[in-house]
Amino acid sequence: MALQLSDINFQTVSDPAAMIAQADAQYQARVAEAAEKIIANKQNSPIVLLSGPSGSGKTTTAMKIAEALEKRGIHSQSLSMDNYYRTYNPKTSPKTPDGKDDLESPDCLNLDLLGEHLRMLAAGKTIHQPIYNFATRIQAGPIGKAMRLKKNEVVVCEGIHALNDDIAAHCPEALRVYISARSNVVDEEGKMIFKGTWMRLMRRLVRDNNFRGTN
Repeated sequence: MALQLSDINFQTVSDPAAMIAQADAQYQARVAEAAEKIIANKQNSPIVLLSGPSGSGKTTTAMKIAEALEKRGIHSQSLSMDNYYRTYNPKTSPKTPDGKDDLESPDCLNLDLLGEHLRMLAAGKTIHQPIYNFATRIQAGPIGKAMRLKKNEVVVCEGIHALNDDIAAHCPEALRVYISARSNVVDEEGKMIFKGTWMRLMRRLVRDNNFRGTN
């Protein structure tokens, strides 16, 4: 969906609070829709796979979905795929065609361990999550906190590779959710002013600088 720059400029001057409220209401409506679908699928699987490109708001949306589920009497737990990154090794790290480290590759993840943990959670068993430090690129684990789903609980597993076939195959009945920030801003002639991908890039830069030890 494209947004008109002139509309944005007018709303930010005339009634910015209303503009924010409208956008937030649209977002909350989609969160509520996702929560309802999760509840409807709970009998098939307690697993929710939430994916989207970097900087799309996966972690925030997972938290909002958890709040929406709580209001509907369903408890949830969160499982971040980020903790399943393998300890960085320059000799074995996946490479891009030009020979650089491909840190976005699913091969950076311990997919077998993640798949095993998802199967165990669906079966009502206890897992111990690993812990990954993005600043040091070291995985410690699996020694993290124990997790086990109770009868009326679901788990939201979020990450850029959550819908990868190598992950989804471990829990084929899981509900799958995809999110992204894709709205572009155009002028009255339809000329591109600001791309949704640029918004994700800015969010990624801020996050990596503040929390991932990246300048």
